Amino acid sequence: MLNTASPARRALSAWAAGSRRRATLAALALAFLWPATAAWAQPVSTAQLNTGPSVAIQPGRPDEARPRVAEPARYGELQRRIDTLSAENRPCPVPYHLAKAQAWLNFSRDQFHERVWQGSIRDATFDQARGIVDLLEAGREPPMETPLVSQATPLREDLWRMASQIKQQLPQHLCCAQKETAFCEVQLVWSGHIVKNVGGWRAAAPHIRQAEDLCQEAMAQRCPAPPPPLPVVMASVAEPPPAPAPPPPPPLPSYRRITLAAGALFKHDKSSEADLLPEGRAQITEVLDRLQRLTGVQRVVVTGHADVSNSTGDPDYNKRLSLARAVTVARLLVEGGVKVAAEDIVGMGDAEPETGCPSPKGSDGVRRGTASASAMQAWFQCLQPNRRVTIEIMGRLEMRP
Repeated sequence: MLNTASPARRALSAWAAGSRRRATLAALALAFLWPATAAWAQPVSTAQLNTGPSVAIQPGRPDEARPRVAEPARYGELQRRIDTLSAENRPCPVPYHLAKAQAWLNFSRDQFHERVWQGSIRDATFDQARGIVDLLEAGREPPMETPLVSQATPLREDLWRMASQIKQQLPQHLCCAQKETAFCEVQLVWSGHIVKNVGGWRAAAPHIRQAEDLCQEAMAQRCPAPPPPLPVVMASVAEPPPAPAPPPPPPLPSYRRITLAAGALFKHDKSSEADLLPEGRAQITEVLDRLQRLTGVQRVVVTGHADVSNSTGDPDYNKRLSLARAVTVARLLVEGGVKVAAEDIVGMGDAEPETGCPSPKGSDGVRRGTASASAMQAWFQCLQPNRRVTIEIMGRLEMRP
């Protein structure tokens, strides 16, 4: 019998057969990938989010509603145990030990999602959380100490002292600042781990600032001191004279930061002392006057910052400009009698902006392009807070009498 199918019909039949094979392969691939996709999409429990800190101890990690990758089963199992303990009837809504277990678990989860090369830090922080939960479930009291895991550098003695003062009230079953104190201590350990094992002081700077915020919040929410007991008065015995008032405690280590607007310090795109504006010289004179009225200054850090605008196209230009401005300000402080170490003069470039401003439509931030002059001017004005020099003062600071 003759084959009456045209060449076009035979070609169409071959394409349809190929389509069926492609559809089969797509179905197999979807079946293979679906379990991993479903595991990625599992949300974190509401109880977990409620027991987390009021400010994120590791931003973007433990408080995410959808983790980026599937976590090991041990994280979910330990989180369920913490949620169960949280649901029990306790004197305090979030007691100190339970909050610390949650903080250690958050720390471990953060390190897992960061995929840091030091796998031991994930296990060490997880073991701390699990050890606390084991003791609480057994009805035993966990230790009050917070260990420096992974040989973390001990930082900010003043913040550790704050936490110690608050913890002295905990045996009295006072509920004030228990959660905040636990997160403060674990955040200090995390900052010390960054200094010791990851990137040094510069990498740890934002984590140290976050630890400071947590510890100051804990100090602000601590319970007031109980009133002294009433004296026992006996009719036949004269009242003893009142005890002398105790001497005031020594000042705690403290920290102050002064921000100088670069636009008021230097001419545009300049950094030398010859390019200082009159207002900039007046600002530095005022800073020197304030420093000379302080006692107990132990360290001064000068950091230059730039915005993202860059007319040169050189990606390192803003970093060099910010460092040069920091060097000029530090030199003037030293000439005024302030000690500034060379390693405490830093140029951050545009890496730590105060505010985000998208470049105008039609411009790439280097060339004006098709953007209007008014749009470019508005953009430069928006970026003004990012052009600055900060002076951080640390020590046991007190004003001279």
